[in-house]
Amino acid sequence: MITGPDTGGRSLYEVLGVDRTVGEADLVKAYRENARRTHPDRDGGNTAEFQVVKFAYEVLSDPVRRRDYDLNGITTHEDIEADAVDIIRQVVLEIIDMAPVGRFDIIEQVRHVIAIKIKEFHDIIRALQKKVAARKKALRRLVYAGSGDDFIAEGIKASIARHEEHIFKAQKQIAVGDLMSTMLNNHAFKVDSLYPFTSRAGNAEDDDGAGVPLLHNRMPS
Repeated sequence: MITGPDTGGRSLYEVLGVDRTVGEADLVKAYRENARRTHPDRDGGNTAEFQVVKFAYEVLSDPVRRRDYDLNGITTHEDIEADAVDIIRQVVLEIIDMAPVGRFDIIEQVRHVIAIKIKEFHDIIRALQKKVAARKKALRRLVYAGSGDDFIAEGIKASIARHEEHIFKAQKQIAVGDLMSTMLNNHAFKVDSLYPFTSRAGNAEDDDGAGVPLLHNRMPS
């Protein structure tokens, strides 16, 4: 997943003034020209625009990140923060409605489920990456002697694209979950002394987040 600054609706190619087929030499040339033009130490320079130019070059000069960008675009920090805020608000309200207020620590309950979901997303990514690697390997070994389109190769390529899209979504969910955990550092919740051993909703033995079933589908898809 590519996260970065807001480009004002421009693609990274448009930021540098190049087309999508640009080669390495022309990419370097375009970067240097734009960096000189926007550098904050020059007259008419702009710090924010210079950072966007720098970011564009860093992504497009890296073959792996460039391919990721071409497939999925940019997820801005603002996008992730907006998702995190929205999810926390909804989840807290759901937890409040589930059990008497004060019986368990709402903030710790949210942290608990975030941790479970992040682990699940990492597991999903590892499984999908394994599938993608195997299908790419099979594609390299596939030989086709026909005259028309190779429907087997096209099917493999389509499945790879689908898996890579799911990987991107899982990466975004992890980024949102990480930010949610950080944002919760500024909050605490007072639990009634009558229930000193209950920090989470549901059974004390429950360690899979099932005490808050609605949270399992709250991460953006």
